[in-house]
Amino acid sequence: MEGRYVYCVADRRQNVSLNSIGIQGADVYTIPCHDLLAVVHKCQIEPSLSVNDEMLIDWVIIHQQIVDEAWKMFGTVLPISFDTIIKGSDINTRDWLKQEYENLLKK
Repeated sequence: MEGRYVYCVADRRQNVSLNSIGIQGADVYTIPCHDLLAVVHKCQIEPSLSVNDEMLIDWVIIHQQIVDEAWKMFGTVLPISFDTIIKGSDINTRDWLKQEYENLLKK
């Protein structure tokens, strides 16, 4: 089943493509909802399985680089923990943003 890997949430409402800079070359883009957006890439709904520790470290570094890039583009961002996946499509991720809107704003 499909999911969305979430890097961070920003205080903006924009559709932006960050190109193929994600983990394992995934296309990273934004999903807006109200005045927030989630920075995501499409993935399967299973945790990332690395072949070795070095690969896992590389993925964590890429995760942080995307959070840093989002910070440069959008200003303040709320980083989301490594390997956080929302089950379903962009619509499910938008629904998650709606459901968590007040909590995300507080953070």
